[in-house]
Amino acid sequence: MIVSARARRAQRLHYHHAMHNDPTPSFRLDGRVAFITGASSGIGATLAAAFAAAGASVALVARRLERIEALAATIAAAGGTALAVQLDVTDR
Repeated sequence: MIVSARARRAQRLHYHHAMHNDPTPSFRLDGRVAFITGASSGIGATLAAAFAAAGASVALVARRLERIEALAATIAAAGGTALAVQLDVTDR
């Protein structure tokens, strides 16, 4: 798997932002599972990082497998639990 430096940096920034800018420190999701669609970038990646930081195990779902695998590795490195699943949820 080859992940660009830009994608790795974006994933680290999403996770850093979620870990250090928590407006609700009492918000905990320990023992819960979050299924996040669109987790490869933007709001989906930010929510995934925030939910993981709050204690949830996260299922990262998106079309771009390399990006969600990078985010899953970042979450795991910080002590969280994440599963990357490549899936296209569009209705054709």
